[in-house]
Formats: sequence, structure tokens, C-alpha cells
Amino acid sequence: MPQQSNQAAERRFQRLVETLDHAVVWEFDDTTQRYTFVSEHSKLVLGYEAEDWLSDSNFFEARVHPDDLARIHEAFAKLRRKELVDLRLEHRCCRADGTMVWVHSGVHCEEEQGHVLFRGVTIDIDYLKQAEQRERIARTEAERAAMARDEVLAVVAHDLRNPLNTIQLACETLDRPELLARNVQLIRRAVKQMQGLIDDLVDAASIRASRLRITPSDFDPVKVIADTAEDFAGDAAERGIALAIEHDQTATVKLNGDGRRVTQALSNLVNNALKFTDRGGSVTLRLKVDELHVRFEVVDSGRGIAPQDIDKVFERAWQSDETAHLGSGMGLYIAKGIVDAHGGEIQVVSVLGQGSVFSFYLPR
Repeated sequence: MPQQSNQAAERRFQRLVETLDHAVVWEFDDTTQRYTFVSEHSKLVLGYEAEDWLSDSNFFEARVHPDDLARIHEAFAKLRRKELVDLRLEHRCCRADGTMVWVHSGVHCEEEQGHVLFRGVTIDIDYLKQAEQRERIARTEAERAAMARDEVLAVVAHDLRNPLNTIQLACETLDRPELLARNVQLIRRAVKQMQGLIDDLVDAASIRASRLRITPSDFDPVKVIADTAEDFAGDAAERGIALAIEHDQTATVKLNGDGRRVTQALSNLVNNALKFTDRGGSVTLRLKVDELHVRFEVVDSGRGIAPQDIDKVFERAWQSDETAHLGSGMGLYIAKGIVDAHGGEIQVVSVLGQGSVFSFYLPR
């Protein structure tokens, strides 16, 4: 009768093991240092046959990820010192195909007929880890979206206040004929400033979402720097800054890209250069052409950028402390987004107190 009970128990155990197709059931005799049982589902979980375990007393530890091995050794040491009877831990194992998989190992230690036995179940939880990773990514993206929303609200609240105040003051004196022309000019300038800010916000959001619209066609890069210099000539003169352009007069090259966006990127660099250059300084627009690229450069004799800030200048809404009141701080970020969308690269070289060179190249 006892023998029949034992056989029935073994059959129930065998049926249970066979149902665990996502887990390896194993027994290790720590006294003889060998595996005495390994379920056939080792092939499904780790890609190894049960015989691979049975012929190698170091099989399990040899497949544990190196970064997790110290925890495994420490846990089994506690079992051997009888500080623990059971252990539960998550770790990575290397499959037969070389890929890493997350598993959960539960081990029970007991003595039987003078032998110390480790009876374990190693369960494949890789799909759970992947789900956790997706959840973390989604949560991070949600947090970034919330931060971006807060940044936009902060920019709108701060930077729209000045032009709105200008419009309000101008409207209060519209009934005075002698101030009419001046007030109309102020209102137009304020509306233009507000429209520029709104455009920057839209572009920054598009770049962040990788949806910046590019409409490619052939355009003349020489005309781009000439038109940009003309657009900023009045602003430069008002600031007392010499504005010049340099390019090979004989260069004839066409680029395929969004000429309006490239002009926008160059204009943002020029605007940034004028903002950082004191009266009496200079800003120069250069165009360089080689067989593979067309390079746009904006060279200024301004204040330069501190070394610790060089890596931040193209970040969203970064501004130096002394010019934080002069704009939204998104110009360089947008310029980089435009250049990236064209498959180019934007760079800056600067020495504090000696000026900066912002440049970007586009493939021909």
C-alpha cells in the first residue's frame, strides 16, 4: 500500500512538472555535487537538453549572467549555512542561442538520508520584464509630455506677456492722432513677435514628436545667405554690429531640401549671434562648398559660451542667464531639428570672451 501511494505521488508530480512548460524543475544534490533531476522543459526555457544539466555540476551557475552571479553565490551560501531554507530571486540566464532571458528561481533546501538537496524551479519571466520595460517607457514618455506641456505653458505665460502689454498700451492711446502711426507700428511689431513665438512652439513640438514637415525642392544656398543677411541688416545696424557675408562668388550649386526651413535654421543662428554680440562687434555669414557637402557658418565676435554650457546649447528651451529675457530659447533647438531632418549635422565651437562659430552642413 505505501508503495502504491508513492507511485501515485510520483505520477502526480510528473504530471505537474509536464504542465510547467515555462519552467525548469530541477534537483541538485549538494553533497555529491551533481544534478539528480531536470525536467524536459529545459529545452523550451533555456534551449538546453536535460542531459546537459545532468552531465555538468556547474551548469546552472555557468549560464547565469555575470552581473547576477554574485547574488546567486551569496544566496546559495546562505542556504548552505542554514541561514535560509527557501530563496526567491530574479536574474538573467544565457540561452543556448546566446540571448539573455529573465527568469525567477525559487529554491528549497532540505536534508534527506544524509544528503543536502536543493530543489528548484526556474521560471521564464522574460515576457513580464518586457511588459515592465514597456510600462516604464510609457510612463517616462508621459512624464516627458507633461514636462513639455508645462514648458510650453511657462513660455507662453512669460513671453506673450510683453507683446500683449505693448498692444494694450498702444490701444489705450489710439485716440490720440499724433501717436497713431507709432502705435500702429508697435502693434504690428508685437503681433509679429507673438506670431514668431507661436511658430516656434509649433516647430518645437513637431521636432519633439519627430513630425517636422520638410518640403524638398532645389534651392540656391548662395541666395539663402544673401537673403538672410538682408533680413537682419536693419537689426544689426540698430545694434551697431557689422554684418557681412563671405562665399565663393563663382560657386554655383543647387541643394535639394526645404529652402524655407534651411533659411529658418540659418536665421535662428544669426539671431542668436546678434543677441550675444555687443555693439561694435561683428557677425559674418559664410558659405563653403565641397564635393560632398555645403556648409553654412555664422561667426560672431561675441561673448562666447562657457565650456560647461557647450553641450546644452541645442537643448530645448536652454538659454544663458544674461539673455533669458530676450526670447523663447528655442531657436537653436529648432535649428538642430531642421538640420537633422535634412540628414545634416550642426556644430558649435566657442571660446569664452572671444566669440563663437555655429555651423551646419547639408549633404549635396
